[in-house]
Amino acid sequence: MYGPYGLKLLGIDLAENASLVSNWANNLGISYPLLLDLNYAVWNYYGMGYIPHNVLLDTSMIVLYTNYGYDKPVLLSLINQYYSPAYVENISVGRPFVRLNQDTIVVNARLVNGGNHALSVKAIMNSLDNSVLDSTILYDDGNHQDSLAGDLLFGGFIRPVTVESEFMVTVKMIDLDYSVSNTFPDGARFTSIGPVVLASYLEISRVANRIFYKISLYNESVSATATAISARVQSDDPNVISILNNFQNFGDILPMQSIQSPSNFGFNFASLPTSFNFAMQLEIYSHGILFWKDSSEIYVKLQSDNATLPKTYSLGQNFPNPFNPVTSIEFDLADNGMTTLKIYNTLGEELTTLVSDNLSAGHYRCEWNAAEFPSGIYFYRLTTERFQNQKKMILLK
Repeated sequence: MYGPYGLKLLGIDLAENASLVSNWANNLGISYPLLLDLNYAVWNYYGMGYIPHNVLLDTSMIVLYTNYGYDKPVLLSLINQYYSPAYVENISVGRPFVRLNQDTIVVNARLVNGGNHALSVKAIMNSLDNSVLDSTILYDDGNHQDSLAGDLLFGGFIRPVTVESEFMVTVKMIDLDYSVSNTFPDGARFTSIGPVVLASYLEISRVANRIFYKISLYNESVSATATAISARVQSDDPNVISILNNFQNFGDILPMQSIQSPSNFGFNFASLPTSFNFAMQLEIYSHGILFWKDSSEIYVKLQSDNATLPKTYSLGQNFPNPFNPVTSIEFDLADNGMTTLKIYNTLGEELTTLVSDNLSAGHYRCEWNAAEFPSGIYFYRLTTERFQNQKKMILLK
């Protein structure tokens, strides 16, 4: 624990040992306990400022020494003897996204233990309302995905989760030498919601060597909404110089639904000599926490310099067809207007929306990634104010 201005509170968790603090204060007839930090400065319990007398406590809140009759080096030596507190440096989980009833949660905690104290370390899995759902002992024996025995990297396993939700793992450490416990609440979060993945992308326009796309994200959860979703688009392709609006907020995505980016992602290319593919990577966040990653190869088709706007509406046959799992759908718009492109199953049930936007007249190419859908017959339907058409496609895995 740390007090005001980062002063260490000597390994004592005042919240978990409140009764000891209270008893010690009452026995000495003071209104708050006094704690000596390693810089030879004393702070009161509420962090209001310095006080005149140094007091050294043991872990049972018993006064061992004061500064009466001791000079600074002796007192500091006593501090180092009695207080080399162990603490958790960081907590991590093996995967930020886990599959229901499948993935065991690997928990690691890196500890600092300068005093070589005997420790017991436990990982606690909580819901976001702090209800305890599960726990496990963490070990530093080299047999629990904790690297080497004795290296202060503790590891352990929590059973697979059975509900779609977000979770927090905290760590409780018991100092067996001093019978003091500390819970470190700044833990690691993971989720079983989703995954949220790239559903489709649509080329919107081109300006010189810049191509603008809108992308759609899909929430594969059956019952849980993925909340406060945002995404960062990146590319390690050497032909991609930069990406405009590379981080965007998507909002909430309902279960088994998709949502389109609010703005265009603008890819600046070094050159557009011929038709080519480039790689795109996505980092997808919920409430600012990175839970999912996805990627795609995007095909760029060379456009003729004398290309004209289409005079009629049309919806092309997807290619390839049958496909597995990515297919392209091309369509022409003769006028500006609200346009949707949706996917349906053989029962006529809407499965996902690939396009839902006010588009300008022009030629468009949309790619759908059906990796999370089963093999079968699907229909895609293009709808505008003046045109509607539907075609069949086959997903064959």
